[in-house]
Amino acid sequence: MAEYIDRTQLEPDTEWSDYDDGFVSYSQSQIRSMPKADVVERSKVDKAIEEIEKIDLIVHDGINHYYKDGEEVITEVLEILKRNIGE
Repeated sequence: MAEYIDRTQLEPDTEWSDYDDGFVSYSQSQIRSMPKADVVERSKVDKAIEEIEKIDLIVHDGINHYYKDGEEVITEVLEILKRNIGE
């Protein structure tokens, strides 16, 4: 399984370039010491979005109302997210 880091937190610290007049790459020790990021696969997010878009909302005067059959739709949305993406 792949591990992901936030590379925006890295500082170039190795491999000097006269052309760029500075370091141009990151050391392995810096990369290894970065905290790992929690990542959700894009396909899982897309699947959740598809399901959420299928929820029938009550439309009154051109406005979506977030209640359906007396229940808040947010409960259904959260269940879809948990099922597809996890807690």
